[in-house]
Amino acid sequence: MYPSLTVRDFVGYMAEIKGVKNQKKVMQILEQVDMAQFANRKISQLSGGMKRRVGIAQALIGDPRILIVDEPTAGLDPEERVRFRGVLSRFAKDGKCVLLSTHIVEDVYQLCEQLAVLRKGTLFFCGSPNDLLSHVGGKVKIIELENETDLISLQKKTVVLSTTYEHNKIQARIMDENNRFSVQAVPETLEDAYVYCMGGKSYE
Repeated sequence: MYPSLTVRDFVGYMAEIKGVKNQKKVMQILEQVDMAQFANRKISQLSGGMKRRVGIAQALIGDPRILIVDEPTAGLDPEERVRFRGVLSRFAKDGKCVLLSTHIVEDVYQLCEQLAVLRKGTLFFCGSPNDLLSHVGGKVKIIELENETDLISLQKKTVVLSTTYEHNKIQARIMDENNRFSVQAVPETLEDAYVYCMGGKSYE
């Protein structure tokens, strides 16, 4: 982006490059991405989230049928992430295709009808978020541990999805595939399923 240009001028310039002569389209696109009120602000004066929205605006100029976005919400605060997901959802609802590459699993769950998981450059899983969730349903449990030694021992027995520290004890979120731990299962998340994928497990 050109920092000395205003938002309107930059998106208008990109419109010209794409052969879009109707400058009214520029303001329409800026309204779609909630940036119309900042049309006269220079790019250099925008926050990171605003710049992302301007980037989407220039991509939408020309009415593409496919939009490819790479880590669009990385580094954004929660409010800006929600706003950004709304922009992509509005684009997709018109029968167009959004290809989203991200490590932020919540974005996938909120936005995507279909997902693919790549591991070591190979397609590892392809299906709906619910299909992926079904592989870990009823198998996610939380085990309370006394210390790091117990955690190391647990990691040798099962896949540890995540850990948190509460009241000087370790709360380990695990995958209990063979029902070895007599603890009640907790609701699974898409992140649980994704971490399980990356842990070397195979879904047939």
